[in-house]
Amino acid sequence: MKSLMTSMLLRVFSFLKGLLPVVERVAPYVNMVYPIVVEISKLTPTKTDDNIIKAYEKFKVELNISQLTAMQTPEEKSLFLRDLARKILRVKFGVDEQKVADSLLNAAIELAYNKYKLEETDQQTVQTE
Repeated sequence: MKSLMTSMLLRVFSFLKGLLPVVERVAPYVNMVYPIVVEISKLTPTKTDDNIIKAYEKFKVELNISQLTAMQTPEEKSLFLRDLARKILRVKFGVDEQKVADSLLNAAIELAYNKYKLEETDQQTVQTE
């Protein structure tokens, strides 16, 4: 039993150790994109087309309206907003597409969004206590 637990713990630590290089690459972008994610979230609380159009206008990013109207579900609209955050990050901070993959920036955006939602939840909890 003890060797099984030791084996499982070693696998978990090995897995986590393997994630470290990814976390180190994503971390700087989380800090860069966080204020962008917060602003987009505040501009698009219900993810309506009108909210999304206002967000694109605020950040002066070209909007493909036919792509937006093709988005039907909240999940699709969330991906559309993630793309907006990524475009802003690339332009505002000069993040080169050739050097930094979209997937890396998407991970940073998702982490920033989750951080924002956790902080928002914490603030609501404090207010209700």
